[in-house]
Amino acid sequence: MQQRQHLILMGPPGAGKTTIGDLLKQHEPLTIIATGRFLRREVDQGTAMGQMIKPLLEQGQFAPDDVVDRLMQQWLSAAPADQGFLLDGYPRNLTQALALEAMLTEINRPLTRVISLELSESQVLARLTGRRICRWEGGTFTLHIRDQAAIERCASLGGTLTKRDDDQPAIITERLAVYARATKPILDFYAERGLLSRIEIDDADGPPELVVAAVLAAIKQA
Repeated sequence: MQQRQHLILMGPPGAGKTTIGDLLKQHEPLTIIATGRFLRREVDQGTAMGQMIKPLLEQGQFAPDDVVDRLMQQWLSAAPADQGFLLDGYPRNLTQALALEAMLTEINRPLTRVISLELSESQVLARLTGRRICRWEGGTFTLHIRDQAAIERCASLGGTLTKRDDDQPAIITERLAVYARATKPILDFYAERGLLSRIEIDDADGPPELVVAAVLAAIKQA
């Protein structure tokens, strides 16, 4: 029986974690637990939680630990037992990492690998300032303004291109500073446990399929 993979996918804003996670599902039976996607949906729907966290997200800050911890516990408990999982956007600090360790011990689903996608600040800025969201009747997808084929696909669907409020240079710089302060120490935490694999800058800035291949190789080697 194939081992279930219990993964964390880490990286700075703009690393393409959502895209990579979705592609990994084609190779591994995974439930994707993406905190950013869920929280943005809360904001879009105008829920009480969404109204509470909207100012923080607009300023490049994170939702409070206690809120995200409670949600994560619910999501992990609901994850199908016959699939692995991939966490995207959690944990973001050592407090959350310790909380996650306790949650996974309780449900007997220990981590198998932590993947870090690593980009330079200049690469992140180039990616995010050119990022757009195509919104159409059937949903949304992310593209870059240099990707003419994706722009044409959006137009063929009758979609419109919008820019996320937090994809402004000043906000991106602040998000990177927050990432460096709070998130990067987690890499040392998982490295000490022998769980960390780094996908270096050249790989992380390549086509998504190449990044996925590097991630799958890291999982296999582990």
